[in-house]
Amino acid sequence: FHMENEFLNTFIDKINANTRANFLFGCTGRWFGIRLDLMSCCLTFVTAILSVVLRHQMETSSVALALSYCINLTALFQWAKELMNFYQGNIVPPINWPTEGRFQFENYKLKYRPELEPVLKGINLEVIPRNKIGVIGRTGAGKSSIFQALFRLTEPSTTEGKILIDGIDIHTISLNDLRSILSIIPHFTC
Repeated sequence: FHMENEFLNTFIDKINANTRANFLFGCTGRWFGIRLDLMSCCLTFVTAILSVVLRHQMETSSVALALSYCINLTALFQWAKELMNFYQGNIVPPINWPTEGRFQFENYKLKYRPELEPVLKGINLEVIPRNKIGVIGRTGAGKSSIFQALFRLTEPSTTEGKILIDGIDIHTISLNDLRSILSIIPHFTC
């Protein structure tokens, strides 16, 4: 039907709208954080100046207590910001799944397109519950492909084998349920 360009333009428009909304949401959070930091810094500064100006009229212990409370207030504001960042956008996973957190790849193969060679070739892997792992390797070794497989970012026709989370094949559950229990902590190079 020669609608590829129309669909591509619609897709780009929707991605741009989503990106604008996410950018504004992130900027609002940063704005709020800066305002909280500025407010606590101003309060600490005013308390310090008043303690110097009124040093003959105030006891040393009262000045120390006031400065201590200001510093604690700054820490409390920062904790509140972190708590807000932790809870925003989190989806509540299903009540009873996963209970252990065991990941298993069983003879898993992944291709980016059906006509290409597999980038993951018969992976057998088990991640035991309550363990932390790191995925490392050279460029092109398949690190990001493993995560693409876990999040089901490729077409089902390009995969073979199974990925199980607590014994449940991830291809048998909805994408929403799957992605609501998974998260990635990216690394940043300096």
